[in-house]
Amino acid sequence: HVGLSGGEPFAQFDILEYAIHKFAEKDITINLNSNLMLATDELIQRLAATGNIEHILTSLVSSDPAVTDFAMNQAGAFDRVVAGIKTTVRNGLRGSVNMGVTRQTKSQVYDTAMLAAEIGCQKMFVTRAVPPVYVDTSEEDNYTLTPEEVKKSLDDALQAKEDSGIMIGTLVSYPLCFL
Repeated sequence: HVGLSGGEPFAQFDILEYAIHKFAEKDITINLNSNLMLATDELIQRLAATGNIEHILTSLVSSDPAVTDFAMNQAGAFDRVVAGIKTTVRNGLRGSVNMGVTRQTKSQVYDTAMLAAEIGCQKMFVTRAVPPVYVDTSEEDNYTLTPEEVKKSLDDALQAKEDSGIMIGTLVSYPLCFL
């Protein structure tokens, strides 16, 4: 099993498709990480036809379009990501989202999980945000949540699971002693 990521894998679709076919020849399954902004019915159908893609993971910063567009530094990013998720699911591939929980998005976990479930995602990863290396220390508070805020965001995710059936996970573990 391998995970394919980028940059953006769809930006070089012919290379992506070639790699997927080579993995399929060796019975190697794939998870693909993509922002899905370039996903079309035709491209997703071509990927689904290989039979060895288990899942496509994308980031959904927030259920609030303005927050997502700002975080992705691109007007319309939210709409394009949501459209890409819908295209993925409509064409028979499983889609999941990752939400990096920050101070700005901590109160949006439930709504984001419910949106993800509504548009067909099977799973949402609620991941504690880690400050990028380029962020100066004065901005680290934008990423670091208090223990109460972390617990609340996880409780919100679990409530969304109960209310919608969406599976919940994380991509960066929380310390077991904290939980």
